[in-house]
Amino acid sequence: MKNLKKILMLTTLVSAISGTALGIAPPNPVTPGIITNPGDDVSVLTQGQTAVAGVPMEVRVNVIGQGPQLVLVDETGTLIENLTFDHGNKLLVTGTDGETYIPQESKVEKIVVMKRTDGKAFGADNAGVETDAGKKAYKGSFFAKSNHTDDSEMHQMTLVRLGNSSSNVEDKIISELDYRSEEVDVKGTDTELRTTVVSTIPQRTVAKAGLYVGTGMFIGSLTLESDTSGQP
Repeated sequence: MKNLKKILMLTTLVSAISGTALGIAPPNPVTPGIITNPGDDVSVLTQGQTAVAGVPMEVRVNVIGQGPQLVLVDETGTLIENLTFDHGNKLLVTGTDGETYIPQESKVEKIVVMKRTDGKAFGADNAGVETDAGKKAYKGSFFAKSNHTDDSEMHQMTLVRLGNSSSNVEDKIISELDYRSEEVDVKGTDTELRTTVVSTIPQRTVAKAGLYVGTGMFIGSLTLESDTSGQP
């Protein structure tokens, strides 16, 4: 029993030292060594105890080389890794019929810019030389593809409530997508084509409590229509 107590005391001491070294251990925590979000219950604090909530943190940067490859970036020129429309937390309302629904319309808007990684004109050659760029003409467009089998069109995404595999309407939410989907003329001297992308969850959308997620892909395309650069 004494050896067991010594082991427990040693384990606690090592944990405390490790937590202090990482700078994450508050004094006299409610739940030693456990930091989550949501975190501790503040209603059970006694004098001198500390409640905490925490989330993992990471700092990263991915540097992309310059070249003739197409790339999708945001309005600040940052490469888009995942075009995320986070509608945040929505409080449900119960109607007179007993159904629960999202009372207000929710809109999230993003800017997507299609360009070359080197920022040169679309008609420039591999080295970025733009001498013959004006002799090329393109068609450009954007389109969305949903991973959900029910989404046959390109302007909606079905969000499914996580942890539920039923086919009930309350387990699915439709997000309406609005963006520049028509094909447009793009000059060889142009350096970018941009669109605003809006995700809208309609007012009074029927739902249950839970996290709804929809996945897919947003695509920018550039088609060469004519090229007279090889002609005298």
